[in-house]
Amino acid sequence: MTRRRKSIASNYFTTTPIPTLSANDQARMEFSSWQAFIARVEACEIEPWLRDKLTDNLKFRHVNTIQEAFELARSGWTDKVDEARQVSNPLFTRIASKIERQDPVYDLIGSQIDIAAFVDGQPECWQRMEPTTVDGASSRIIRLAYNAFSSASVRTEALIKRGSAISSLVELLEFAGYRVEIWLVCGVHHDHTKNIKADFELSVLIKQADQPIDMARLLMALAHPATTRVLERILQTSIPEPVRIATKCSQNTPIDRRTFGACSDSLFASQYDVYVQSMDSVEEERWNDENFAVNYMIETLKTQGVELTD
Repeated sequence: MTRRRKSIASNYFTTTPIPTLSANDQARMEFSSWQAFIARVEACEIEPWLRDKLTDNLKFRHVNTIQEAFELARSGWTDKVDEARQVSNPLFTRIASKIERQDPVYDLIGSQIDIAAFVDGQPECWQRMEPTTVDGASSRIIRLAYNAFSSASVRTEALIKRGSAISSLVELLEFAGYRVEIWLVCGVHHDHTKNIKADFELSVLIKQADQPIDMARLLMALAHPATTRVLERILQTSIPEPVRIATKCSQNTPIDRRTFGACSDSLFASQYDVYVQSMDSVEEERWNDENFAVNYMIETLKTQGVELTD
C-alpha cells in the first residue's frame, strides 16, 4: 500500500463561502461546498457581451439556456444520470468484480504466526489472508482533484465520458472501503504554452470524505460541460480586473480576442492523492479509448492500495 501523505485540508482550504480576492496578477477562489460555489456564481452579474457569448453556442455547453445550467447545478444532473452511466456502468462492471481486500484471519494453522498471540498461549495464533469485501468506512481518506477545464476544441461527449469514468472511480474506491474527498479544480492562464502557472484557479469541495456519493451532483460537477463552459465562465468575469485582462475575459479586451485563457494545471496538484489533469486534444484521444479509461482506473486503484485479482 502506498504511503499516505499528511492531509493539509485543515490548514489550507478556506471555509469562507465567498472568498475575498486581492487585485493582483494572480487569483484563487476556494469554496468549501458545491452549494457555496453555486451561490457565488448566481450572485454574479452576467455582462451583456458574456450573455451573448454563452448563448451563441449552447450545444458546446450541453444546455438549452443559461438558466438550465443554474437549475442543473442546484438539482444535480438528475435527468441525465442514466444516460451518463451508459458510459460509466460498463467500466464499473468490468472492474468491480475484481476488487478484493486482503484481511487476516486467525486459525490453528496459517501462513504466518502472530508472535504476541503465541506468547499469550492463544491456540489460534496463526494468520492467513482471505479476500473480503469491506463494509463500513475505512480510516483511509483519499483526496481526489478533478481539473474540469478543457480546451475549446474538446467535444462535449469526451468531457461527459471522462467525468463519468472518474465518477465510477470514486464509487470503486469507496466500494473498496476507502473514503474519498473530491475537489473540482479549474486552472486558467494567459498563454497556450505548457507549464505556465495559473493566473486564475478555482477550487470547489464537491464531497467531504464522510459524505455519501450524490451521483447526480457528482456527474454535474465532473461530467457536465456547463460546469466550466457556463458557471466557471460567469465566475471568471468577477475576478479582479488585472486577472481578467490576463485571462482575456475583460470588457477592455477586444471582443474578438476574449477567449477566457488557456488550460492550466493546479499549482497544488501534488497535494492530492489522485489528480486528473485538464483536458486538451491529446487527453481527449486517450479518454475516447475505453481501454485507456479502464487501465487508468485499474492503475489508480492499485496505486491507492486496492488489491486486484487477475
